[in-house]
Amino acid sequence: MKTNTKSISFIDAINRYKGKELPKDFCLSICRGDVGFLFGPPKSGKTIISENLALCLASGKDSFLGFPINIPNCKVFSVSMEEPIEVRMIRRGRKQISYFNKTEIEKISKNLSYSDEGFTESIRNQSDWLVLKRSIKKLKPDIVIIDSVNRFSVDIEKRDKVNPIMEKFRTIAKKYNCAIILIHHSNKSFGNKPIDMHSMSGSSALARNAEFFIGVNKIGNKKYLKLIVNRFSKNEGLCKTFEISDDLIIKNFNEINEYELFKDIDGRYHQDSRDILFNCIQENLNTKGCIEVSTLTKILVNKEGGFSKKTLFNSLKSLIKDEEIKKVKHGVYKIKTNKRNV
Repeated sequence: MKTNTKSISFIDAINRYKGKELPKDFCLSICRGDVGFLFGPPKSGKTIISENLALCLASGKDSFLGFPINIPNCKVFSVSMEEPIEVRMIRRGRKQISYFNKTEIEKISKNLSYSDEGFTESIRNQSDWLVLKRSIKKLKPDIVIIDSVNRFSVDIEKRDKVNPIMEKFRTIAKKYNCAIILIHHSNKSFGNKPIDMHSMSGSSALARNAEFFIGVNKIGNKKYLKLIVNRFSKNEGLCKTFEISDDLIIKNFNEINEYELFKDIDGRYHQDSRDILFNCIQENLNTKGCIEVSTLTKILVNKEGGFSKKTLFNSLKSLIKDEEIKKVKHGVYKIKTNKRNV
């Protein structure tokens, strides 16, 4: 029985790609051929974030939320299966377009397309997939935004149902040389806590078949975007708070450490935890004036310190930020000042 195998030597592979660079990303480290998720809880701003991203990419702007747009004037195809185009344009589109100048509006007219009346309202069968693929083939977009995963008409908690769908999206992205952003929700138990990959609803098969994960979250009256995971990004974990203006444009964005957004509502981040941790470090330094995180874990987490691991690491981050302790190397810390910040 014959098998088709391909292999290449390390040196031949090096020579093949000599002088070549990784693909340039559009924005947020999203590249051609990628499939990934923009997700978060209800009313966190996912749809408005996606609409603003599409408008900025299509209009020729050079940045979005302070992140550089490396390939301006992109062609974007926005597919909404959550609400009719009439509702979307009247409720938000007419306000959003007033933010752009004449030249930018001309580019938007050329580069940004929406699914129209009569487009499939869910992905249920081969006919629906055909409608999507034919539209992408005709428009030749650089980026496709699909709102939302809830319209897949399968049980997204089941791996055997999710795998074929994600494979189809990956095949479409590669065949038509575009990126696909899937808008999705966080799981039902999520709320008032930092967002990560485990916050996303559905089977782990969704995550296994994706290249990037962008979280949108809200805490109190603050909304923020977080670059959770991207295999090519140097900015994993980076957060930006943002506000939504009356014309439904994203404005007033600022970079922030995620834990700072939660410290006022979560007792685990209160000053008492910092004091306990600092005193523990001070009292248990080794002969080199350092302490290992394993020692802190034994004292504060595994015994009666009342700390969770999350509390420990967030308190360490807080003390480092305030320059009260210093990270010597991975898992090793020392006191930077004997004068406590008040």
